[in-house]
Amino acid sequence: MKRIEWIDNAKGILIILVVIGHICAWLAYDTYPMKWIYAFHMPAFFAVTGILYRYTQKHRRPFGAAVVRLAEQLLIPCIGFEVFGYLFDGILFGFSESPVQMVTTTVTEGFHYNLGWYLVTLFAAEILLMITLKITEDSRILYALCAVSYLSACYIPVTVIIRICTAYLFLLLGYLLKDRFENPVPAAALLCLAAVSFCAYRNIRVDLNNGILGSRKLFLPGAVCGTYFIMYISHFINMSWPGRHSLIIMGVHLPLMDGLRKFLETR
Repeated sequence: MKRIEWIDNAKGILIILVVIGHICAWLAYDTYPMKWIYAFHMPAFFAVTGILYRYTQKHRRPFGAAVVRLAEQLLIPCIGFEVFGYLFDGILFGFSESPVQMVTTTVTEGFHYNLGWYLVTLFAAEILLMITLKITEDSRILYALCAVSYLSACYIPVTVIIRICTAYLFLLLGYLLKDRFENPVPAAALLCLAAVSFCAYRNIRVDLNNGILGSRKLFLPGAVCGTYFIMYISHFINMSWPGRHSLIIMGVHLPLMDGLRKFLETR
C-alpha cells in the first residue's frame, strides 16, 4: 500500500510524544506535560491503526494468513527489541540475569526493555477487530461494541483486560471515524485541544501499561479529543521520517535512555 503522508506525520508526532513522555517520567514524575501526553498518546496510536483498516482492508484477507502476517509485524519485532535491550544493557553494564532468567521474568513480570506490552496488546486487539469486521461492518453494532469495550475497561479491574478493551475501543473508533480524522475541522481541533488540556489537568495521570485510566468521565473525552487534535496538526506538520520508523524508535529508545541514565549515575 502506498504510504499516506498525514498518517506518517501523525505516527511521527505520537512517537515523539512517547519519547518526551518517558523523558518527563525520568526527570519528574506526574508533571502536567506528562499528564497531557499520557491522556491520549497510546489511544491515538490505536486509532491510527483503526484508520489504516479503511485503507488496507486487512480484515478481508484470509484470517489465518492475516494473523500470521500480524505476528510477523508485531510479535517478532517485540521479541527482537527485548533481546536488543537485554544485550545492550548487558554488554555495557554487565548481565544481571542469564538468558533463561530474562525469558522467565519477561513471561512472569512483563517486558523490561521496550514497549512490548503495547505490541502484544495491539496484536490481541487487532485480532478482535478482524473477527468483528468479518462478522459485521454495521456502524450501529460497532458503536455498541465501543460502549461495551469502554464499560469493560472501566469496570473490570484486570490490567490486561483494560489494555485490550481500550485498544479495541480506539481501533473501532479509528475505523468508524476515519473520514472525520482525515478531514478535521480547525475550530473543532481547537476545541479538542482545550478539552484534552482540561481533562489532563483534572484527571490523574493515565497509565495504560498499568491499567490506570483515572476518571471514567475524563479519560474517554480526553483521549478522543487529543487524538482528533493530533490528526488535525498531522496535516500541517511534517513528521513523516519518525512516523515511518516509529516501530524502531518505540523499540530502542527505552534501552538507550536507560543506558544513558546508568552512565550518568556512574559519573
